[in-house]
Amino acid sequence: MSGELTPRSALENVAGWEEAHIEKLYGGFNNQTYKVTVDGRSAVLKLDSVPRRAPFNTRAVEALIQNSAADAGIAARVLYCSESIYLTEFLAGEVWSGEDLGIPGNLEIVASTLRRLHDLPLTGRGFDAVEASRQYAKVSSRQSRGLTDYCEATIANTPRTPTLRCCHNDLVAGNMLSMPALKFLDWEYACDNDPLFDLATVAEHHQLSSKQTMTLLDSYFLGDGEVWLDPFNDQRRLYGALLWLWMAAQPDRDQDELERVAIRLKQR
Repeated sequence: MSGELTPRSALENVAGWEEAHIEKLYGGFNNQTYKVTVDGRSAVLKLDSVPRRAPFNTRAVEALIQNSAADAGIAARVLYCSESIYLTEFLAGEVWSGEDLGIPGNLEIVASTLRRLHDLPLTGRGFDAVEASRQYAKVSSRQSRGLTDYCEATIANTPRTPTLRCCHNDLVAGNMLSMPALKFLDWEYACDNDPLFDLATVAEHHQLSSKQTMTLLDSYFLGDGEVWLDPFNDQRRLYGALLWLWMAAQPDRDQDELERVAIRLKQR
């Protein structure tokens, strides 16, 4: 394959998909994404302009983890991958929003699905929050040196658990889909981490109330959520700090949202 990679030239490398209809999808931050359809089959095509590197998985590692999750019934199956081409099953369902987490019973569904995820085999790659924070801080420090330093210190000082599990590490509502069983989307950050980080992501990113947070924890820990509140709150602060650094490193960041995240960080 030579020249600029396009959806059509990418599909020429994938047997059976060469003549697929191509439709641009919007909403992703890190790659070009398309829905492709041929002979009644649909898939999601992602193109990368450069090979993936940390804090992302390589596409090959992502495919291994995602297909393991697909075997467990909680992810789409990867159909083809290379350094620049990633093709997965298209899941026809409803992508969640933050409001869906407030629907009675949905936090319990998230918790039970997370238990299935965290029972998957370890990936062999650990989540390096400190290194991720350093990469984001190279850009975010232009926004606020003081807050950047605060976030880096928060991340560096967060206690690390010796009990790692296969984790998603980006479990926001937009990466949840009902069809009707819950599936998780976008496995590019997935690797071994403290399982509380996934729970903390759900709670902190969507600003769950204390009652909702306990519902999530009790559902995950089968009634023993309160026992885990302290380490959970450590992971919640860690996620908040990473979120601010990531947002501050984005060229088109929303200043109002960035300030709201900063206020929450200072309150914690």
